[in-house]
Amino acid sequence: MAEMVDMATNYLGLIENGKKFPSAKMIERIAAALGKDSTELFVLASIQEDWKEAILSKIKMVIDIELKTLRKKA
Repeated sequence: MAEMVDMATNYLGLIENGKKFPSAKMIERIAAALGKDSTELFVLASIQEDWKEAILSKIKMVIDIELKTLRKKA
């Protein structure tokens, strides 16, 4: 990917890990390399956040149920 958008691999790693945010020009180059419109990158990111919140909510619910079960047995 770094080669496709003419970017240093360490800079790409920083972007992937959320430590750097690319410029608008770089976002356009990344989107073009992926065959996407730049706005699609942000839509995909927001969907992932929604999924993360839903998964964390389910995990919390399961833990709460298990804790209640263990308390009843104690």
